[in-house]
Amino acid sequence: MKKLKIAGASVVALLVVLTAVGFLLPSHATIHRTVVVKAPMAAVFPLLNNLKTGFATWNPFVSPDDKTYQVSYSGPEEGVGAMQAWDGKTTGEGTMKILRADPTRGVDYEVVLMHGSYRLGSSFSCEPKGQTTAVTWTCDMDYGNNPVHRYFGAFLAEDGLGEEMQKGLETLGKRAEAAAVATAPAPASASATP
Repeated sequence: MKKLKIAGASVVALLVVLTAVGFLLPSHATIHRTVVVKAPMAAVFPLLNNLKTGFATWNPFVSPDDKTYQVSYSGPEEGVGAMQAWDGKTTGEGTMKILRADPTRGVDYEVVLMHGSYRLGSSFSCEPKGQTTAVTWTCDMDYGNNPVHRYFGAFLAEDGLGEEMQKGLETLGKRAEAAAVATAPAPASASATP
């Protein structure tokens, strides 16, 4: 019986220490990923500004194998106020809403996950340079006073979330480049010389 009490007290002490450490971890994290797309802003912006025909085509967080995934859209078709809500086994529940849309600079979103447990600001800042566009995806996360969320931020967010963001940007780049090629005017044929 004495050993059981010692084991119980040890578990409680460990939980107290882990909780205390959790409160010492950062309450905020910012993750950035960037890709240079070989396409003009005109080919990139629709993939950011339209949740249904744009973002959905390169969203890195949705597994094609998740048959439980469901998504709905509300608000305008694109731009400020456009919103999507989703739920699925691998994605969990969440919403995303466009807060700012500038065809020369990019798009800002608000993302709410797990019934409001996580809120993050997400932005796609674009730097057009002729026929290329540098796209930086930034996620700002506030973990508040929840030590479990702080552990997630400290040990999983940068690698796990950052990896998915990078994968998404690479897919975005491929889609924008393909769209730019598809809409490029055909080169003028050289006139035949006699």
